[in-house]
Amino acid sequence: MPIEVDQSVKVEETQKDTVLAFSDGRSFSVTIPARAKREAFAYLVGRGKKRKSAYLMIFAAGLFILLRDYLTQRGDPEERIVIDTEYSGQEASIKTMFLR
Repeated sequence: MPIEVDQSVKVEETQKDTVLAFSDGRSFSVTIPARAKREAFAYLVGRGKKRKSAYLMIFAAGLFILLRDYLTQRGDPEERIVIDTEYSGQEASIKTMFLR
């Protein structure tokens, strides 16, 4: 059964916290505070990352934090993760960033 991840506020909305969550009998969530998003964005852009890439990197990092313990406990490398289509056309980039 795939893990379905949803996002409450897009990472680009830097005045509000972003919450990433999923449920699999148990509920898991992670909050990325607005201030942390702004600081991470400034850091990444300051290091030469493009705006869009910086936002995707922050999103992928949030996904990693949300899923790392769950996937480690489950131990199923074939577990499918379905992310709400917040970043249509960017799935391959997000996957690459997540796996790094």
